[in-house]
Amino acid sequence: MDNTIPDTKEITSVLNAESDNAPNLGMTWQTICSKVRGASHVGAELPNQDAIGCISRDEDGIPVLVALADGHGSAKYFRSDRGSRFAVEVMLRLVEEFLLAQEDLSKFSLIGRLAQESLPNHIVRSWRERVAADIQANPFSLGELARLADKDQQAVAYEPILAYGSTVLGVAVTRWFLLYIQLGDGDILAVSELGIVTRPIKEDDQLLGNETHSLCQAHAAREFRIQIQPIINEAPALVLVSTDGYSNSYSDDKDYERIGRDYLERIRAEGIDHLEQRLEDFLHQVSIGGSGDDISIALIKRAEQRDLDTTQRQISLHSAKLGLLLGDLELLSQSIADQQSAIAQLSAEIRELNTVVTEQRDRIATLGGKLGEVGESQSDIQLLLADLDDKQAASAANLMELAGQNENVSSTHAQLIGQISQFQSEYSQTNQYFYERIGSLEHVLHVHLRENASQEEGLAEKEARLERRLFMLMTIWLTSIILIIGMTIYVMP
Repeated sequence: MDNTIPDTKEITSVLNAESDNAPNLGMTWQTICSKVRGASHVGAELPNQDAIGCISRDEDGIPVLVALADGHGSAKYFRSDRGSRFAVEVMLRLVEEFLLAQEDLSKFSLIGRLAQESLPNHIVRSWRERVAADIQANPFSLGELARLADKDQQAVAYEPILAYGSTVLGVAVTRWFLLYIQLGDGDILAVSELGIVTRPIKEDDQLLGNETHSLCQAHAAREFRIQIQPIINEAPALVLVSTDGYSNSYSDDKDYERIGRDYLERIRAEGIDHLEQRLEDFLHQVSIGGSGDDISIALIKRAEQRDLDTTQRQISLHSAKLGLLLGDLELLSQSIADQQSAIAQLSAEIRELNTVVTEQRDRIATLGGKLGEVGESQSDIQLLLADLDDKQAASAANLMELAGQNENVSSTHAQLIGQISQFQSEYSQTNQYFYERIGSLEHVLHVHLRENASQEEGLAEKEARLERRLFMLMTIWLTSIILIIGMTIYVMP
């Protein structure tokens, strides 16, 4: 059993196990799962926030399970790419476990009621456990939180699970029924053999605009929509499941619903393999010209007789192409044979040429012997020339050494001249400084001398004044003494 979540696409074809009691005995189901990163996410360097997974099996009466999830795009849902991946993994595992636990899949009414009662709570609880484990293993970084507005920081701090917000939807195909599960936005289309498109799950009338329910909401389990479609007379020819990045690329629901019939007709005309090869490029173009959002899609196709006819036509076409290739191969083989004949003739000519070359080599060897005698004399000349070359080289080396020494002397001389010039400049500057300093000191000295002379004159004048005052005070004192003595004599009897 394959339980991987592909990054881009996965195609499988599975034959349903036969059962005498199954109403769709021998049905063949094929799935294509693909997702692309939205054009706006590429421009903003954001990750693909969609996730998609498919399980295809040929046992236990469950041929196909698919799940898609769309992580929310607002800033506070900064780990929604992980949240959508967890949602797909949880959906696939729990739906598979739920169906395998049923004793009789033909009791679809009971199974539908049990699915309504148990699956939403189990999915939400398991998803929240995955998120909590991820937060514990990878706590929010300062960089992640710094990109949030204050309001969003407070919201995430109060409810960390918000960062992982995501929708989820899926489809399970059994021999007896199709099980549709959805929380939040996204689309599921069922296309009949006649090309009539229906929506097994009705849209949620409670939501307006871009609002959506999410696994991160406290009441998420109550918002799941689950529907069972029994396979009594006829199963859908095609089931299309996509995230809302696909439907938002169209002007209205009718335009979007036409793609269900278009995909059915294209598979019937070209085969599912041909569509699988072109699907990713087509989704890229839809995102660029439409919503710019991430797009994920799962196509579940029930094999029909006309699919076999298409396959047979493709086999015939390939057979015709193979015949043409075989004809081209025969022509190529004949051309190769002609080339081999030409190569054989060319080999014979080369052998003849080799014989001529051998004869010429013998003649050259003879001439070489005669030249050897001349070469002995030339060797002496070569020795003399070599000796002259050595002496010339030594002379050249001596000249180069002298030139180097001369260059060093010139460089040293230039350095000395530069240092002398620098010293003269510094000496002139120093002399000028000292002359200016001495002049300044002389000026200050003259000022001080003038001030001292002025102070001495002031002191002499003050001394004269003091002497005059002292003389006056002495005169007054003596006069007072005389007066006192006179008054004393006069008063005495």
